[in-house]
Amino acid sequence: MIEVIKTFELEDYKVLLCYDEKELPRKKQTLALLEQYNIKYEIESFNYRITKGDRLRMMKPVYNGVKLAFIGNCCDELLIYKATRYVSNGGTLIYFDDGTATIQFFNGLFQLSDKLRSYYNLVCKLRNLDFDKYFFTIYKGLKDGKHICLDNKFTYFVSQQMNKAEKKDIILLGVYSDRFCEEEQIGPAIFVKKLREYIVQLKQTYPEERIIYVPHGKDTFQEPKQICEELEIMYQPSEISVEMLLLDALNRPRAVYGFTSSALYNVKMLFPDTEVYNVTFTGNTPLNDRVENASRYYEKHGITRVVLDINK
Repeated sequence: MIEVIKTFELEDYKVLLCYDEKELPRKKQTLALLEQYNIKYEIESFNYRITKGDRLRMMKPVYNGVKLAFIGNCCDELLIYKATRYVSNGGTLIYFDDGTATIQFFNGLFQLSDKLRSYYNLVCKLRNLDFDKYFFTIYKGLKDGKHICLDNKFTYFVSQQMNKAEKKDIILLGVYSDRFCEEEQIGPAIFVKKLREYIVQLKQTYPEERIIYVPHGKDTFQEPKQICEELEIMYQPSEISVEMLLLDALNRPRAVYGFTSSALYNVKMLFPDTEVYNVTFTGNTPLNDRVENASRYYEKHGITRVVLDINK
């Protein structure tokens, strides 16, 4: 979002955060980031379904709206609806990254149904809107013959860390355990066991380095904290994203480990000489397409894959 504003040199803009009200308490990282960089924003509740009336209103012309509308999730019908109501006839809608959703989109996942896509194409044809064409993305080399990728080079944030001191510290990124175990079809007890074993392994690999476990902002599991206390490694919750946490640190991280988090790719862009590792599991069937798509992409772009067998 910040790179959108900086790259496109936006001065007169509005950031609209569309959240279910129940989610707001868990969006502290996003709000803290926007406030840290003095980004103006508004919060709008979206806990309702789009009606036929809403879809008809999308066809109505808008003459005093914005020229560009950026959409943070390429498969969210509500965000697309909101964007079409703000952008003027003849304007352009551009998707930007939401986690690894862009990778999934270019692999055939996370897409609108054919019926909805046909409807939105009709709306945009009637209103002369450039729709479903552009992605402003950090992910290089994505092609499908239909969309145009505009490079997000993280120029603004990369410039923030050019003069950092020596590399130090090993960072392990936690997961939203409930959802992670459900998506990976791994029992919580098995996940906790493998997490503990892996932290022990990291301590053996880096005996002289400080290891820091950064829990996911939404995680409610207490076991990771207990493991950290038992194994005497630092447990560091953060109200800002891990990317901002590392940017604000005095040193560059020596290595960052995570479980297919989108932060891994962001960290590799911000700190190209930092070792980045993507930890995945085998022995759980069927394989998670989302994890496999992201993992294959990561491997092609300098992120090493580590595979843990849940049956060992």
